[in-house]
Amino acid sequence: MTSASPPPPKFAADRALGRTAPGILRDHGWDVVLIQDIFPDDAKNVSDTEWIKWASSHVDGALTKDAAIRRQSS
Repeated sequence: MTSASPPPPKFAADRALGRTAPGILRDHGWDVVLIQDIFPDDAKNVSDTEWIKWASSHVDGALTKDAAIRRQSS
C-alpha cells in the first residue's frame, strides 16, 4: 500500500518582497500567495498585523524582508 505525499507547504509573501522573488520561488516549485493578490488596492493599506493574521489561518508560513516587522506590537 502506498500513501499519497502531503501537499507542499504554502506561503504568503509580503509586499516588501515584490513580485520577482516570489515568482522565482514559484518557478522552483514553491506554492506562494502574494498578499497584494488577496487584499484590495494591491494591499497598500493592509497592516502587518492584518496580513499576518490572515496568513496564520490560510498558509503554512509568511515570507517578508521587512526586518522591522518583528519589533512591531500587535
